[in-house]
Amino acid sequence: MDNLDPQHFMTGELLFNDVKAYSALGEHRTASEVDRKTSQWLVKQLEGYGFTARLAPFRVRQFQFASARLTADGRSIPCFPLWPPRATGMEPVRGAVAHGAVKGCVAVVRLPKGGAITPAHLAAIQPMIDQGAVAVVGVTPSESGELMALNVEADAQPWPVPVVLVGLPDEVNLRGASGAAVSIEGHEEARAEAFNVVGEIGSGKKRIVVSTPSSGWFRCAGERGPGIAIWLALARWASHRESNARYTFIATSGHEVGEQGMKHYLSSDAPKPDAVLAWLHLGASIAAKGSTRRLMTNRRAFLPALSREFSVDPRPELTETPVGELGQLAALKYPCFGIAGGHRLFHSPGDLPTTTSAAMLEPVGQALLRALADLESDL
Repeated sequence: MDNLDPQHFMTGELLFNDVKAYSALGEHRTASEVDRKTSQWLVKQLEGYGFTARLAPFRVRQFQFASARLTADGRSIPCFPLWPPRATGMEPVRGAVAHGAVKGCVAVVRLPKGGAITPAHLAAIQPMIDQGAVAVVGVTPSESGELMALNVEADAQPWPVPVVLVGLPDEVNLRGASGAAVSIEGHEEARAEAFNVVGEIGSGKKRIVVSTPSSGWFRCAGERGPGIAIWLALARWASHRESNARYTFIATSGHEVGEQGMKHYLSSDAPKPDAVLAWLHLGASIAAKGSTRRLMTNRRAFLPALSREFSVDPRPELTETPVGELGQLAALKYPCFGIAGGHRLFHSPGDLPTTTSAAMLEPVGQALLRALADLESDL
């Protein structure tokens, strides 16, 4: 088989194995031990393909999470802190469960849908704190019923009181409870170290960049795993390719805390926009069960190649304001395209390898490889 054939590098089995390997490393929160091990693993993979690869460190303020616990009338309810957390230490905060007057109580509030904190979330939580709640439990609507962690901005401050998130089905148990206890254990690091991964191969005048986030709240098999797997497969392909292009591969940490890794890379290591002929960004949930994904580009010239390879789902759309980290690239006028979206277990602890499959990964990966090859030949 021709070693440039997509089927040589983008078999579902190879892709799914990389998803499982990524997920098996653990929970990928920025600047955690697992996050740093993930970056080191990606560097070794690139080096094995012949890339010149390195870790590019940057610093973030980060809460190093140990555990969270919520009990209602003695019954344990799965929970996770709303970032940045207010730690309680080993001794929990206790109070009567409240849905109205909350002074001295543990307040329960229904939060809006979505995977990131918005003004609507603040409008639901802050009045509870202002009225004297000793802790807040935020009920997160999601398709799966599991709790959904929420992304935050880089400059977000720790909550004045402990705030934890729970899934929608647990609201019933909380509404019937008289008392609750909340504990969050961990510590804040003012300058925790995280890494971007930067790899390069080739010496041509053309520069093509491929990026993907590598961090997330939990194991992120369906959210981050497909992007990581396709990123690795494209790197293997690029390493075998006789090309006039110089390929740069970037894996960024810091995604869930203000996309800080990409911001750091763009402000320090990134090539200038006029030096890049195409930048492919592999965002969230690009091959996951129940995915609602978008294929976006800010270059009309990219639409023919993308339309050839994605004739059904997702259809390419031209936009100057794409979502996710792709939006950072478009704002700086990089010629870019990429896929991003959400899926049923987005930002949830249950986002394990069962949220994707070899059969789902292969067609998306092969279409992206063909589109990138088409764009390279057209440039």
